[in-house]
Amino acid sequence: MKKMKLTSIICLLLMMLLCSITLAGSYSLMRAPAPGIYTNNAGGVGKVVQLEVYDSTIADGTVTFYKTVPGSTSSNLEYTVTCSSGKAVVALTSTNTFYLAGGDILTRAGTATNGTARLILE
Repeated sequence: MKKMKLTSIICLLLMMLLCSITLAGSYSLMRAPAPGIYTNNAGGVGKVVQLEVYDSTIADGTVTFYKTVPGSTSSNLEYTVTCSSGKAVVALTSTNTFYLAGGDILTRAGTATNGTARLILE
């Protein structure tokens, strides 16, 4: 009886551990340190949930992000960030979010040319 109770407790704890691992969000990061072309080397698909720009000496500059999918010759403007005091942190919502898949090409452009840009993907 005692052994069965201990086994049940261990099984319950293992199930709780698996549930917590499953429910924990998984994020990845893509950097675009300067204007240019960057390939998303992460496998799978990630939803961009936040855009960040830091340390731009152009206080009110913009950073634009364009996406080109493999095999395409055209790019789509996905988002434009406007810096304030050389930085910007924008949390994307369901109405303005976009996705990056493995192999997609991200082009960073805009007037804030020397700040570091990061994309947080979920």
